[in-house]
Amino acid sequence: MKNVRNERENRKRIDYDYQIGQQVLKKIPDPSKLQTRFHGPIEIVQVHVNGNLTMQIAPHVRKRKNIRQVKPFNQ
Repeated sequence: MKNVRNERENRKRIDYDYQIGQQVLKKIPDPSKLQTRFHGPIEIVQVHVNGNLTMQIAPHVRKRKNIRQVKPFNQ
């Protein structure tokens, strides 16, 4: 039963590999009704094996986020 649910959930997922230098959009935690849901584009500085990304927010400011909280930026 558990495997069937897992397979159903994974069918719609898109497998995506993030690269250093790529730009992403950062998810805003609790946006108001009219506020945008994502902020960016933000450049990736480092990709970690545990599913985290280190991003360059501003000069000398880096933030580490999980890949569930970002999405690829398409120009």
